[in-house]
Amino acid sequence: MRKLDDIDSAFAALRPQTQALIILPSPMTWAQSPRLAKLAKERRLPAASMPDLFAESGGMLSYGPDFVSDNERCAMLVARVLRGVKVGDLPIERPAKFQLIINSRRLEHLA
Repeated sequence: MRKLDDIDSAFAALRPQTQALIILPSPMTWAQSPRLAKLAKERRLPAASMPDLFAESGGMLSYGPDFVSDNERCAMLVARVLRGVKVGDLPIERPAKFQLIINSRRLEHLA
């Protein structure tokens, strides 16, 4: 999706046999999480995406890195740089903590 109108046309293009959605992360899907959750709910489709905002906005579930934990880790790396550690000497890291949020109210509506 590249523009807001693409969201509506993507949902309009869903085949009748569509049973669920996985919404991949992008800047647009991130920013439009509440809208995407609403559209999925209106069509009674279970949907999953990455930002926690998606599940909090009515999507069925979200799964992804715990950004609070990641931000804390970034702050520790910045502190090391400020103490004189060379950036090239810092380790390359991946998220160490993930979070799964299941919207139980949404599950009840699908049953």
